[in-house]
Amino acid sequence: MSSSGNTRKRPKNQYRPWLQFFVRLFVVAAVLLSIFLIWNNWDRIAPEAVLDWAEARFGDAEIGNGFPTSFEGNTVKAMGEVNQHFILLTDTSLQFYNSSASRVITRPHSFSTPTLHTAGRYALITDVGSNRFRLDSRRETALSMELENGRIYASCLLPSGMVGIVTDSTSQSYLCQIRVFNRSGKEIFTYQSRKYLITNLSLAANGKGIAAVGTTAEGGMLKSVLLIFNFSDVEPIEFSGSDLLLYEVNYFSNGTVLAVGDKEMWILPARAKDVKKTSFNGFEPVGYSATQTVSGIILQRSGSTGDGYVWMVNGDGSVWESEQLDGNFRSASARMSRLAVLTDTHLYMFSRAGQESKVETPSDALLAAEYRDAPLLLTLSELRRVGSP
Repeated sequence: MSSSGNTRKRPKNQYRPWLQFFVRLFVVAAVLLSIFLIWNNWDRIAPEAVLDWAEARFGDAEIGNGFPTSFEGNTVKAMGEVNQHFILLTDTSLQFYNSSASRVITRPHSFSTPTLHTAGRYALITDVGSNRFRLDSRRETALSMELENGRIYASCLLPSGMVGIVTDSTSQSYLCQIRVFNRSGKEIFTYQSRKYLITNLSLAANGKGIAAVGTTAEGGMLKSVLLIFNFSDVEPIEFSGSDLLLYEVNYFSNGTVLAVGDKEMWILPARAKDVKKTSFNGFEPVGYSATQTVSGIILQRSGSTGDGYVWMVNGDGSVWESEQLDGNFRSASARMSRLAVLTDTHLYMFSRAGQESKVETPSDALLAAEYRDAPLLLTLSELRRVGSP
């Protein structure tokens, strides 16, 4: 008998395995290309970029032609970067600029003594000496609060929008109060200090604790303290020292805490039982700026001018010391792992690896900050790029 009638035809794709391979390769390549194009053009297709375009086309945005751009520098209180936008805090408004120097939005404020903190996509404006603070993003004012009791004199911010503040006391039962709010305005932590006057604070990156520095008088001497709070505990861990004023503190993302005083700095590594104290050797801090990655301390010999240095403190507790700075210190601004330091003659850029650049600046330079990996310099009349370091 013949078996030819029982022969079955194989599916065509079994005869062309190479075709399946190339189809799959094409799909993978198309996906990778799409990812690359999205990444490479994110500035133009991100939601904030679409908002900028809409503001320019239909709103009140002022179209820029790139940097430099004219500006009245003496009205600016602070500046920094928020989620791909450069922001300026003036005495009357918070202004957002894009990479072409277009002022895409201006939000007025009525704060008499405004201060600025930036983190992630948020900017925190605090009216020091009053009971008001405000949390802004490019899209909206996410939170605006007016506290019932106490005047604010210190604040801090996390990229999540969590806000920490210190207020003075409206009661004789305590000296000051630490309060922490989430971005919705819900109060998640409160601590009333009955012994120490808290001078500054910094939130832990995980949002579960806070570090604070404070002072008191004991035995006729000044006593300073570093307090480490866990929100789940009733009382903080305390480290103290005499004849010292601590007034800056930074909580690094790895859990290390840095406290800066007038004579020395303290480093408390994560899970350590005691602080490591390092003297400034006769110098004193004249400037300071920090992120969750690095802290920059600008030091100058007491009573002198132009004799300055920079200490870069990393989250692992290591310290890098700069060569002597030229000129008198004017401003410092940290972003991610880099620090911009402005004197009356030069702009310096530092990183954890050391000094990256030194550029001469005009005599009317007021402030400097990094934006999109290059420094911007504010003078009395304009905002300009200094050039990529």
